Amino acid sequence: MVIDVALVRTLIAEQFPEWADLPVSPVAVGGNDNRTFHLGDTMTVRLPSAEGYVASVAKEQRWLPVLAPHLPQPIPAPLAFGKPGAGYPWPWSVNRWLDGATARHETATDGAAAHGTATHGAATRAAATPGSTTHRAAAQAITTHHDTTTNDTPTNGAPTNGAPTNGAPTNGAPTNGAPTNGAPTNGAPTNGAPADGVVTDLSAFAVDVAEFLIALQAVDTGGEPAAGEHSFWRGAALSHYDEETRRAIAALDGRIDAAKATAEWDAALAAEWHGRPVWFHGDVANGNLLVRDGRLAGVIDFGTSGVGDPACDLVIAWTFLDAPARTAFRTTTGVDDATWQRGRGWALWKALIQLAENNDNTVVAREIDVLLGS
Repeated sequence: MVIDVALVRTLIAEQFPEWADLPVSPVAVGGNDNRTFHLGDTMTVRLPSAEGYVASVAKEQRWLPVLAPHLPQPIPAPLAFGKPGAGYPWPWSVNRWLDGATARHETATDGAAAHGTATHGAATRAAATPGSTTHRAAAQAITTHHDTTTNDTPTNGAPTNGAPTNGAPTNGAPTNGAPTNGAPTNGAPTNGAPADGVVTDLSAFAVDVAEFLIALQAVDTGGEPAAGEHSFWRGAALSHYDEETRRAIAALDGRIDAAKATAEWDAALAAEWHGRPVWFHGDVANGNLLVRDGRLAGVIDFGTSGVGDPACDLVIAWTFLDAPARTAFRTTTGVDDATWQRGRGWALWKALIQLAENNDNTVVAREIDVLLGS
């Protein structure tokens, strides 16, 4: 499906004419699950790229305003709920722009983090590698839709009296750390500040992320939305991906230590979860973590979020953090051994299926080395 500037302009003009004169431009790096565009200086338009990602639209519209007041860093704020139109078949969102650049190491180049790249609102989904059997099946299977009309979200997608609601900027002024003078800075360095997205203290960053997750888990929603298809089974049992993982291990035998990978995976499956369901983000990857002045400044892309087992949110410990930062992350989260083991399982599953699809992916190969050796 072609999702481009012309389509976005048409959708905005048809459904939100008060914004029709604002400029529209694509974000610097597009995502796989959604296509994201700048709308004016303070908003983004986010459109699912396939049917499998449609459920996240209503979910984010419904729950992001509930979560936001309880979290230490800002998250996307839905401003409007778009309907199918202009040949585009699915719902879509207008969100408030969050200032910051996606997290990367000092040594990363060209704005790329050590593991994937994204701009605000356009992170690559870690639920399933594009082109994989899991990705294709999930894209076809997820059709669940939730009612999004609550006291916390806009009704019919229309802002009241032409003004964005749910904490949107008023009088044209961005809030929550958004840049002034109408231009997003995207974390651009000023006066010797760190370069875009560079994490200046990885252990401090790990603590920031851990504290965000602790706050997220403390938000009570009565068990909804429960982990399932809409979260690509994040927050559910690892056994959902057992067959796929074992196929990947077999395919990589000789490229990796298959016996050690199998033992690690078996240990993760055995470390069953029996805790109280809590909120999880579902894709805590560097591409979804915004950095400003070297520190965590925002968290985006809650498309795989839900309520269930939070172990899936530990994956970043092995994909982005070094050993000291990993220790700081675990100490701050305070997770038990079983939860840590399941987190390793989630990281191993993802890395294995990625490497099985692209044997030359040296970044993922290094992650597997860390997972099997740490």
